[in-house]
Amino acid sequence: MDGMQLRRAEMDGMQLRRAAPPSACEELVNGTHEALLQAHTLPARARARAACPRCPRGNYWGLWWCGRRLVYAALVTAALCWRLSANYGWWLSASLARAPPGPRPDAAACAPAPAARRRRGRPRIGVVTLVDPAGASTARFAAAAKFNGAALENKRAYAAHHGYELIEFEARTTPERPAPWSKLLALSEHLEAFDWLLYVDGDALFANPEVCLESLVDGDYDLVLAEDWGGYNTGVFLVRNSAWARDFLKKMWAAATDWGLAARNPWYDHALPFEYEQRALHFFADTATWRRAAARHGRAVPRTTADPRLVRDRIKVVPQCALNSYLVRPRLRPADAAHSAAAYAAGDFVVHLAGHKGPNKAALFAFALDHLVEAPSPATPTCGGNATRARHHRKAAGPRDA
Repeated sequence: MDGMQLRRAEMDGMQLRRAAPPSACEELVNGTHEALLQAHTLPARARARAACPRCPRGNYWGLWWCGRRLVYAALVTAALCWRLSANYGWWLSASLARAPPGPRPDAAACAPAPAARRRRGRPRIGVVTLVDPAGASTARFAAAAKFNGAALENKRAYAAHHGYELIEFEARTTPERPAPWSKLLALSEHLEAFDWLLYVDGDALFANPEVCLESLVDGDYDLVLAEDWGGYNTGVFLVRNSAWARDFLKKMWAAATDWGLAARNPWYDHALPFEYEQRALHFFADTATWRRAAARHGRAVPRTTADPRLVRDRIKVVPQCALNSYLVRPRLRPADAAHSAAAYAAGDFVVHLAGHKGPNKAALFAFALDHLVEAPSPATPTCGGNATRARHHRKAAGPRDA
């Protein structure tokens, strides 16, 4: 069909469309101009609409309508998933209550490696925790504040039973450093009076009172802590009274301003990994997580100028279940080895509500206090067989900095 014939067929089609009623469109498409439609390069349904605009639109309207419904359904599903992920505490608590965590198949794996050298006599060990009567910490912890008293009583009972001195240090907030940085002040101010200090976050609870801190200390190291899937965690850790440890605590405190480690990441940019003093530890140790962040964000992530091996060699890493177990946040992906090792199991020393915020932390606090925490009983053995030294005192906030 040449150009002249195509033009004549189009003119005939226009005359027929003016004269034909709407029902004649199908005949026009299927019969008279079959050759024209076959020669046309558009899809068949588009050719029909081009030949007769008044023809039915076929299934396109249905596809558009169904597509719109699918979009609405996807948006509603996404909103529900976000709502559940943001408020998972209640159903995680309910699921743990229905199926409580059992003991680990290999409980011996939680035992830390024995110290190469044992000191004669019982070391003087203290327990440090932050208290926040003035509400110095950030607002995201306010929902769980009603459990602070019960968490503090848990620490008092454990320390009193075993003869450890408990130091309740009031958190301090400055324009440069939020309240969690105060743990460095607490340790610096009290370390010289002890052989070892155990720092315990306010949202960490002693779940197994039979565990002794003497089984965790090691005189060949200055820091004893556990690692999670991100590396070192400073929610629960031990510090030895040594010249290196005292100096290192001061360096971590100063790094908040000297290296800008106290900066808060905006919601759209998480260049600096971790928060607070844990960020300072990863900075000085130049951990794998810190190096990955530096490779990704460049100058936004500072790097230490000292040899990080001098820091890493002073740190003893113990199994996480020995010192710092978590109630792990639910994940869509199957749990890997690191998350499985971090999850609390019956018999673990500490259950730490790390990573949970707001109402989720409050719900998990209530569950842990009701179902996981065991108070020392008169039959519980005391560490070293002597609990006469137990006492606790509160260190009020003051102007002194480390």
